[in-house]
Amino acid sequence: MSENNKETLEYIRRESLDQFMKMVPDAVKRLGQLLSDPDVLPGVQAELIDMILNRALGKPEETVNLISRESSMEEAFARVDQMLARIRGGKT
Repeated sequence: MSENNKETLEYIRRESLDQFMKMVPDAVKRLGQLLSDPDVLPGVQAELIDMILNRALGKPEETVNLISRESSMEEAFARVDQMLARIRGGKT
């Protein structure tokens, strides 16, 4: 990409960001109106609340709980090694 194209793209990005930032106050005001509007379905309001909180506070970390039949990590690794050996046809 030429230097001129990079500068043009950077200019467009800055200008677009500037335009979007100018819309933020109106968007926040409209979200507030939708949250207090009795005609907006509760499910939609809940989604709006979720979006607002995720933006304001950050999306919460997701955790995954794993349940293993093995009683230790060593047993789990041994089981994985056995499965890999079967997949490879007994070769390790």
